Amino acid sequence: MHRKILWIVIGTLSLLLIAISPVFAAGPTVTTDKAAIGGGISYLLGPVWLRGEYLIGDQSGRDFAGWYGQLAYELPGTPGTLFARYERLDEDRNTSNTDFKSVTVGYQHQLHAKTRVILAHEFRDPDAGYSKFSKTDGGLTTLRVQVKY
Repeated sequence: MHRKILWIVIGTLSLLLIAISPVFAAGPTVTTDKAAIGGGISYLLGPVWLRGEYLIGDQSGRDFAGWYGQLAYELPGTPGTLFARYERLDEDRNTSNTDFKSVTVGYQHQLHAKTRVILAHEFRDPDAGYSKFSKTDGGLTTLRVQVKY
């Protein structure tokens, strides 16, 4: 998949522009059926970080759109961050009842520069027509370890 990503940083304000275009899957006559464009914004003010992204596109003939907004607070004097996120995806904007909505709250602990642990709970609210309704209804608690190498 061809992705073009552009970050624009102005002081504590960051803008992200993403463009995703179709690619050749199995040769010059076969292409994937995905195309999307989106962007994001990130703003840091002291220990508070606001971030959001929006994406719109087409996949398998369905016109989709999604976005999220996140608020994070770095706990002073600790390697910990509290965060809350709201996200929404409409997997087919031409059909009703195909939204997936969720609210996530969590804690991130930075073990060192390249390793962090994240504990989060996601409150999920999919519409009855959402394609993965049975797999996403209800809540989900996760514990993740992320290592950058």
